[in-house]
Amino acid sequence: MTAEPIVRGPVLACRDELVAILRTAGVSTLDVVSGRFLAPCAIVEPGDPFLAPAHLAGSWHTVRWRIVLVVGAGDAAANLERMTELVQSVVLAITQAPGWTAPIVSGPRLVRVVGVEGGYTAAEIIAATIAQITEG
Repeated sequence: MTAEPIVRGPVLACRDELVAILRTAGVSTLDVVSGRFLAPCAIVEPGDPFLAPAHLAGSWHTVRWRIVLVVGAGDAAANLERMTELVQSVVLAITQAPGWTAPIVSGPRLVRVVGVEGGYTAAEIIAATIAQITEG
């Protein structure tokens, strides 16, 4: 007996597309944070609101993903420079991808992590596209 292939729905297909966009831009992207990661990287999570009706007829929805960009601990000025370069790369990649809106970027902040001297610098980007959500 062979297992049935897993069929990805339209919402997860949007996530897969976003991860591919980031990786093509040279950004290390994590599917799931399992406790350890190597900065700089991007973590892709559901945005807020995650799904909202799109202004189109039918079952179209706006799908939002939050991209948490993380750069390493250390010198604040160097982290800000690295974060700025990373944000620019991600925004450019998403903006050039068909079907994605210009992303919204939050200001960088310091994130304290137990066992990491100085913490990490992180910023959030909200990326959105539309997907048609229908039954099977």
